[in-house]
Amino acid sequence: MQYIFILFTIRIVWTNGQSGNFPDCKSGPLSSFPICNQSLPSRQRAVDLISRMTIMEKISYMITTADTIPRLGLPKYEWWSEALHGLGYSPGVVFGGDLPAATSFPMPINIGATFNMRLVHDIANIISTEARAFNNEGRAGLTFFTPNINIFRDPRWGRGQETPGEDPFLTSQYVYALIEGLQRGDDERYLKIAANCKHFDAYDLENWNGTNRHHFDAKVTDQDLVETYLP
Repeated sequence: MQYIFILFTIRIVWTNGQSGNFPDCKSGPLSSFPICNQSLPSRQRAVDLISRMTIMEKISYMITTADTIPRLGLPKYEWWSEALHGLGYSPGVVFGGDLPAATSFPMPINIGATFNMRLVHDIANIISTEARAFNNEGRAGLTFFTPNINIFRDPRWGRGQETPGEDPFLTSQYVYALIEGLQRGDDERYLKIAANCKHFDAYDLENWNGTNRHHFDAKVTDQDLVETYLP
């Protein structure tokens, strides 16, 4: 759990945080602690923050909409922003004002069909640049539920267009190029934004014949997992 939480926490400690989206590292409760020392590695700063949180506070930050933790000066944070093929409507992305829209690229099933991983990387780089712009204006988070890396095997699945397709090798290459474009910025010390792969392996059922995705038991052989879903 701690390792997972370190990865999550790293996503909110990149800057000195003088806006409502970040802890106040000038005069807030955490200002004198390692979490606010930008000269330290991100993981060390995250570990410092975790060590100061109670179990219940850690749990409260593991849900989609994390509430404030006043005693630590941690602001409310919405983990769920979307960037599947451009910034998209989601709880964490708000369009309006000077930012009424974002670039919408073709769906991943079409981008994957190009077999052009340089293009995939370049598209992701543009998406993450726009994501940063939205975040600067308080209209998006820095964590994005993107990409969907499940294999498109059954055409009845309503999310097939969200994936690169049915080929495990192409999907693995697509995901690598996309995440590099989303996360790698000018400063190697920090992620540009944080990508979060979805969904569960072998998950390709939404709601059918009385069974929904929360109760569907996908029985997949070890060979199929290794050769199809996990690469």
